[in-house]
Amino acid sequence: MMERERQARSLPRQEQMVALYEEEQRVMREWVPLAQFGVPDEEYVNARFLIRHDDLAARRFDRVLSFCEFTE
Repeated sequence: MMERERQARSLPRQEQMVALYEEEQRVMREWVPLAQFGVPDEEYVNARFLIRHDDLAARRFDRVLSFCEFTE
């Protein structure tokens, strides 16, 4: 577990939710979407490719993150 998560879990519930939301926003600002598309014949599945800003600027495409998102 990351240090920020440990700290957030020691807070009251309302403050936990705020801390986790802020951490999610920080991570989202750190990554740039390269591509996102639906998977053929899969109504509730999307594929995404993300990269960090500094890796994109340096053209380090070997550091791209890919994942599937399930929407249902």
